[in-house]
Amino acid sequence: MKETYILFITILFVAGCSSHNEQTLQCNEVNYVQEFPHEVNLEGIKPLPLNLVGCVDMKPADSLLIFKVDEGEYFWKIYSLNSNGFIADMLPRGHGDMEFASLPHSESVIPTDSALYCDFCDDARQTLFRCDLTRTLQQGRLALEPKFSYRKYEGAYPAVSLSDTSVYIKENVGSDGYIRFMLVNGERQDFAGIGNLNTVRVKENLNTLSAVTCINRKRMMAVEAMLRMNQINVYSLQSDSSFTICVGEKLDDVNEVDGLSKRMRRKYYGSVVTYDNYFVALYQGTSMSDYIQGKGKSSLQFFDWKGNPLLCIKLPMVATSFYIKDNSDLYVFSSMEAEEALYKYDCTELLKSIAGV
Repeated sequence: MKETYILFITILFVAGCSSHNEQTLQCNEVNYVQEFPHEVNLEGIKPLPLNLVGCVDMKPADSLLIFKVDEGEYFWKIYSLNSNGFIADMLPRGHGDMEFASLPHSESVIPTDSALYCDFCDDARQTLFRCDLTRTLQQGRLALEPKFSYRKYEGAYPAVSLSDTSVYIKENVGSDGYIRFMLVNGERQDFAGIGNLNTVRVKENLNTLSAVTCINRKRMMAVEAMLRMNQINVYSLQSDSSFTICVGEKLDDVNEVDGLSKRMRRKYYGSVVTYDNYFVALYQGTSMSDYIQGKGKSSLQFFDWKGNPLLCIKLPMVATSFYIKDNSDLYVFSSMEAEEALYKYDCTELLKSIAGV
């Protein structure tokens, strides 16, 4: 592992609502990042000996890893991080009461003192479900309950339970934009301090404004890493605090990106995971055609909760998802190679510098 220390320049641009350029998507502040204070290149290693054929994504759940399977009898394969062994299949495919017609999405893990839960969205029923992973694994049968129906909200993606009385919703409105809001005791609460995220619209393709979203319940913060634009939007669910991060010199022009042909489109971010003191975004930064073919290499961009760059880990492969366990072990899953694979890196020393940020 080779570590390089370099200087970074962060330019903070404060933009009030009245000064927003209509061709850019941005929060109240824009943080332009030119460099990361630390950059590390990881070397290629052998994958863990797991049978991940058909897996398309990975979701961490405390000491478990949930691998999502798009085709087959079950949608989830559960593995243990303690033993690296297979535990169980979950979420059977079908149309029965405890079966699912399509791959669930927007998984959100909730650890408690007594049990480990995982929420997910089922679009066929337009319902947010909560799975008791602890009880399911102990009893050998699915322990599941519906938490919230998003049937009245067009294209809710995602719907995230924040507490027993509140839900975060990102709603597709008219197939040309998104509106983010919360429901608290059934009453709608709009976010006033998120810049123009709720007002920008596109003409050609809604995916221009699509992002991978992660909600940090402890901090009540949302992080959206854009799929087709080089930016990350971060905003509070409780205050007017919000900022946009751009690792580069300028924000992408929304209309310009929206008008690109399929051949010219680019893939920027693919996943984001939040932790107590920082969040990490999986950066691709390549053409969409190269990404689909598994060409190029991904990187992990680390930021603190003020938007300051902390660390960039450059990976030796095109990654699909990742997980950092206990600020030590880095797990990287790739579905873009000849065979689906999971890699494990010991990053204990590397991550010590940011663990207490």
